[in-house]
Amino acid sequence: MTRATTGVTTALYRHFDAGGDLLYVGISLSPFHRLAKHKEQSAWFGQVARITIAWLPDRKSARAAEHAAIIAERPKFNNQHNPVRPLSKAFLKQLRTSPCVREMAAKEKALERLGQLLGLLPELPRPSARA
Repeated sequence: MTRATTGVTTALYRHFDAGGDLLYVGISLSPFHRLAKHKEQSAWFGQVARITIAWLPDRKSARAAEHAAIIAERPKFNNQHNPVRPLSKAFLKQLRTSPCVREMAAKEKALERLGQLLGLLPELPRPSARA
C-alpha cells in the first residue's frame, strides 16, 4: 500500500444481472471511472442490470472485503480468488500450446501406459483407426 492510498476511502462495487446473479466484484478509488473501463473492456458488461457501491475507509480494508466477497459470493466473472470459476477459452488455449504442459501430458500418458503394462491400471480401449 502506498502513502497515497492510506486512509483514502475506497469503493467496493458489485455488478448484478437482471436476475440478481452476481457478475463481478471489484474495488476502486474511482468506481465511475472503473465502470467506464469495464464497459469498454469487459465482454460481460452488457449483462449488468444493477450496481451497488459500498465505501470503505481505506484500500487495505476494501481489498480484504473484496477478497472475502469473491470467495463467499462467487461472482461469475472474477478470476482472482474464485475457485469455482471455469477457465477461460484463451487461458485453455495458452495451456494447450505451452511446451511445458505438452511435455507433462506426454509423461502422464507414458506413465499411464506403463501402469497398464505392469497390470497396475486397467487396459483402456484404444480408439479405432479410421479408414
